[in-house]
Amino acid sequence: MKRRGRFWIFSFIILILSVGTMLLFSSTTSPLYPNNYGVDSAFFRFVGLMIRRGKTLYSEIWDNKGPLLFFLQAVGTLLGTKNADLTLTFLMQTAGLFLTIWFLFRAKIAAVPDKRVNYFSIFPLMCGMAVFCKLMEGGNLCEEWSILSIACSLFLLVKYASNVEDQPLHPRRYAFLHGVCLAFSFFIRANNVLTICSGLSVVGLYLIFRRKWQNLFENLLFGILGFAVICIPIILYFLSKHALDDMFYSTIFYNFKYSARRSHETFAGMEFLDRYLPIGVSILILLIHVIRERRVRLIDTIMIGITAVNAVSLWQTNQFLHYFVIFVPVLMLALFLYADFPKIPEMLLALVLLIFFVHEDIPLLSDLPGAASEPDIFAYAASIPDEEKDPAMVLYATPAVYLNSGLIPCSRFAAYHFGHFPVEPAMKDEFLEDMHARQPYWIVYLSGYEGIIPEVKEMLDTDYEKAHEEYGLSYYHLKRQ
Repeated sequence: MKRRGRFWIFSFIILILSVGTMLLFSSTTSPLYPNNYGVDSAFFRFVGLMIRRGKTLYSEIWDNKGPLLFFLQAVGTLLGTKNADLTLTFLMQTAGLFLTIWFLFRAKIAAVPDKRVNYFSIFPLMCGMAVFCKLMEGGNLCEEWSILSIACSLFLLVKYASNVEDQPLHPRRYAFLHGVCLAFSFFIRANNVLTICSGLSVVGLYLIFRRKWQNLFENLLFGILGFAVICIPIILYFLSKHALDDMFYSTIFYNFKYSARRSHETFAGMEFLDRYLPIGVSILILLIHVIRERRVRLIDTIMIGITAVNAVSLWQTNQFLHYFVIFVPVLMLALFLYADFPKIPEMLLALVLLIFFVHEDIPLLSDLPGAASEPDIFAYAASIPDEEKDPAMVLYATPAVYLNSGLIPCSRFAAYHFGHFPVEPAMKDEFLEDMHARQPYWIVYLSGYEGIIPEVKEMLDTDYEKAHEEYGLSYYHLKRQ
């Protein structure tokens, strides 16, 4: 009874920590920062709003992220009017973070069932959350939405590996749930499945080594079934919208082409530590544990495999800090499993991690705009007459302009032209055709940007006049005939 009481107290602590984290650090959706819209977060919310208003994803409004991300954003706009109320999005984020930590804590209990639930577990929890606050970069990004399914899969892997000596057969229901988790991450962003795939690969190799062929086949079958539970409704939805080809091309073929161009970049100092200190600490903790125990259990092999795959992948595609969010569940699980009191070397590593990231987190709070301190930088865009908001186009500027003004793009390629057009030139050709076929009443352009497409620059010089400039945005209006 005492142990159960500690568990519920700890669950309540997780809830409070989840709410506090999202309030303070999910700056693009937290009610504390109403004037901070973000960039990717604002565009995701805009796409969700367009879906709710009848636009077909990928064929009428485009991005290279998976459909589940945008369906979640559409749900988040249900209370919205023009620019989408944040309440549901914020609540879903908070619930997702709570369940993520809860699954990881349950994994700790599964790994050491004879050990009492103690309040010292708060320490590794705080370490993991300090890292998360820095890496999330304002929140509501696809990596954040993926960590719940990653944490659920990690819990199932630990639960199986902890009992493998008594029960070497992998439960089919676990395989089914792994399939669901895999599909959930895959249809948010295909790149985010590496943690789940690497963990399952270790289990598959273990079953092959033990010659459990029937169990392996059954697990493959049930895993596919679990994947299909998510996959089939999505396929049917896009079939009904005649956009299945667009969906598969955007989320798989184009996405991997895009990722291939994001090669390793060199970082130094704090930027390097922000990205790689959590991975380094996890690797050292694992090594210390293996050396101390002088044996490698299945659970250790799973953690080593997952950490190694993530380290290699994130080393290659390290451009954006929020990419590293998908490693947070792995880090937190490593801390839960291996950095328990009184293991002094592991505790010291965790303490270094905590101090470093708390030091990194504090400045974030002072830089965030609040309601009183910042003006509405999209007030002019919002004042454009409704009859001139469709069609429009925002070029090289934050897509938050769309979200907060009601402007409707004339092309499905509404944002991130500088990133997508070099990867797939056919997108640029279609975009230019759209610009001529549905010539926008307004073009909002990043002031002073010199990399504009020459054809669009010619259009601006010939057919448009500059109407306003404010907060780094230039507003061009179609000349009256």
